[in-house]
Amino acid sequence: MRCPVVLVTGASSGFGLLTSIALAKQGFYVLAGIRDLSKKGELQEKAAAEGVENNIEYLLLDVTKESDIAQAAEIVENQFGYLDVLINNAGIAVPDFAECLSVGDYRKQFETNVFGVIQMTQAFLPLIRRSKQGRIINVSSISGLAGFPGLSAYTASKHAVEGFSESLFFEVKPFGIDVILIEPGSFATKIWEKSLSFLKNNHPQSGYYQALKERLLSRFMNNAPGMADPGIVVKVLTHAVTVRKPKFRYIIGKNSRLMLIIKRLFPWKIWAALVFKEIEKNR
Repeated sequence: MRCPVVLVTGASSGFGLLTSIALAKQGFYVLAGIRDLSKKGELQEKAAAEGVENNIEYLLLDVTKESDIAQAAEIVENQFGYLDVLINNAGIAVPDFAECLSVGDYRKQFETNVFGVIQMTQAFLPLIRRSKQGRIINVSSISGLAGFPGLSAYTASKHAVEGFSESLFFEVKPFGIDVILIEPGSFATKIWEKSLSFLKNNHPQSGYYQALKERLLSRFMNNAPGMADPGIVVKVLTHAVTVRKPKFRYIIGKNSRLMLIIKRLFPWKIWAALVFKEIEKNR
């Protein structure tokens, strides 16, 4: 039997790292896409500790660089001739208020979260089609279904991923390819640490929004220690890869599911009042 092959972007940390290990333990050959190969150390160490180092191969893969994507596709073509699963996990969060962000900030956000997903999908679809049972799993967010203050760039990018995935679902289903959306709430990964660093270093003052910004930062710092274990998301990702008939959407987190029920079923003014109430908690 041929070896099932999965490609995971953003595999040096967070969901990508943990998912790579989990799938390698289940017998997949994992192609771990990493933007900077000098940062593969943590994944290498965990793979060795779990005894799956021979099931993981590291690929230089910055999803914002067409040359990296083309080279990775060529490697997979030459080495396997097919790809069973593509997990578009790489992502960044560019925080701050819409008026305070430059168009360049928005472009940076979309280059990774949106155009990276699109370019990866286009490059690897021919290989996934050959699998006869391929899957494309796009890691979105609860922010792809609901907007929040201070996250307009990130939220817009994840809404774009949602729309792209919905259309793609209908386009590739006739070829036996499943498209799956993973929609986590807030989990303890480095993406939010990097976001806070960006906010403090690049946007130390937010003008008219400074008071609101400080309340949101306070709320995040208070909640950060209690953020959910990313292993929960990894279990869902692994399930989406291996289950015979996957769902299209996986909303992860009890609070996230409740929040979306309220947003979808109740009038906008109730939803808005709840959001403002959460902001005011840290006044």
